[in-house]
Amino acid sequence: MKFDGVGYWSEIKLDIVKEYAAAYSRILAAQKSPPLYHIYIDAFAGAGMHISKSSGGFIPGSPMVYYLFFASQKPVAAGIIQDIFNKYRNRGNI
Repeated sequence: MKFDGVGYWSEIKLDIVKEYAAAYSRILAAQKSPPLYHIYIDAFAGAGMHISKSSGGFIPGSPMVYYLFFASQKPVAAGIIQDIFNKYRNRGNI
């Protein structure tokens, strides 16, 4: 499998995505009337993993950043996402 190399600007973007996810989740969770939930769609997300051009190591892309964030916050949701991933992986689509 070939991974895209990403520059430092992409790594900065991914750090911002992590902080945004945490802040946005706290804001929505605090809403009681009406209770709110969120769905994140990133139409330009790219792959789940990349190779850093600066370090040469693997770094998680934004789909993986959000998955890891939600997995730590909502284990049930993470299980559902994992089931969907496995379904498509088993079909050879991933």
